Amino acid sequence: MSGMNHSVRFLAAGDLHAGLIPEDRLAAVFRAAARHQDVAFLAAPGDLTNEALPEQYSLIQRQVKRLPFPFYGTMGNHDALAGPDSYARHLFCRAMEVEGPTYLRDVNGVRFIFVSTDGNTDGVTVSIRTSLHALRDALNSADGPVVVLCHAPLTGTVDAAPGRPSFRSDDPQFGLPESQDVRRLVREAGKPVLYLSGHTHSPLEADNLICSERLGDATLHSVNVSSPYFTGRDMDIHAPILLYRFEVGPEGVDLRIEDAQTEATLLERTLSFR
Repeated sequence: MSGMNHSVRFLAAGDLHAGLIPEDRLAAVFRAAARHQDVAFLAAPGDLTNEALPEQYSLIQRQVKRLPFPFYGTMGNHDALAGPDSYARHLFCRAMEVEGPTYLRDVNGVRFIFVSTDGNTDGVTVSIRTSLHALRDALNSADGPVVVLCHAPLTGTVDAAPGRPSFRSDDPQFGLPESQDVRRLVREAGKPVLYLSGHTHSPLEADNLICSERLGDATLHSVNVSSPYFTGRDMDIHAPILLYRFEVGPEGVDLRIEDAQTEATLLERTLSFR
């Protein structure tokens, strides 16, 4: 991978739903993230807000000030609810201080592409049809691993949790409609890819929360990032607030999931690119 011999550490948190999530739980995510002084940024793959209102973005911006590093997000279905699609995109870009709803960041040889939903179709479905060309270009021009953040999981990945009401990647409206397009682009590029999503509000016990597949010469690891407030359809103020820590290097990904309130490690996993 072009002699890449370093790694990138970053954090991720799931569907924040600012404006609905209790502010103490929202604050706990950012407070816990700020303890990690050695990471490049905190990311959230969509549904940053509950209704895409300016005051809900302000809640996020207030918390971002706690961080000693940047915060990056994508637009999920809830972030596309603010009237016309152009207005929703404008609110998002202004609040996140990014150049467009879908954008790139390169950090230490790792390419990150933040892919936002095209707009509000039915209030739930997340489609990235208009961003597939940007994803193709990002994959083909990268010199090393690529991390894709997109709100909807790829179909055939995250599944139900035993005894828990939760959405699945194969449920109508919850899996990415362009899943096979994404897999085709990954296969054609032949690059190692980490794909991070949210949308399903999956608990840690969900089957295939972490899912790996081989696509030609490419390895694709999918990780579904849990919400700090929802488990499926249920709001749960007693569930752990999960913070995901990733270290991406030339050989693979080290993942640690911690309880943001207690700092306890709940799961550790190494995902190989070989």
